[in-house]
Amino acid sequence: MPEMMLHYGFELDRAGFCKCPLHSEKSGSFKAYPGDRGFSCFGCGAHGSVIDFVMLYFGLSFKDALVKINDDFSLGLPIGEKLDRRKQLEMQRQSFMRKREMNARKAEKERLESDYWAAFDEWKRLDDNKRNYAPKTPEEPLHPLFVEALKNIVGAEYNLSCAEIARYEYEKRDSRNP
Repeated sequence: MPEMMLHYGFELDRAGFCKCPLHSEKSGSFKAYPGDRGFSCFGCGAHGSVIDFVMLYFGLSFKDALVKINDDFSLGLPIGEKLDRRKQLEMQRQSFMRKREMNARKAEKERLESDYWAAFDEWKRLDDNKRNYAPKTPEEPLHPLFVEALKNIVGAEYNLSCAEIARYEYEKRDSRNP
């Protein structure tokens, strides 16, 4: 939805808000949600999908809104065409492949997030142990958790850095492949 808003000339702030194109207002109460989650206006109460927005904004029927979206974004969808069985099956296959790719990207993102938080938790545990069990005097014996923290914290920092880089690289790569 944010991409569509930009295409139609509406500037969104970092949170995805802008002045509502459907009614006049002084401050932005229109929220464009990422992906296929549509929009909501907290001022006039309008909400819905990308198609609903095009219907409302341009005053179009459902079918005409589909045609406009197809044309404006060069989707190449066969709206209004009769499809033979082979074309129908090919479109179903392409849809299945897109869904499979989206699910694989979602699973990869969830795995990267899980890896990051596991690395963070381990680093945090070791850092806390290093601080909490550090000897207060040179004569005090070394606590085993302090020794473990000293031995393992550099590796934990390395794992955390790798997890951060992997998340960053994924976000960079994913932003180029909507």
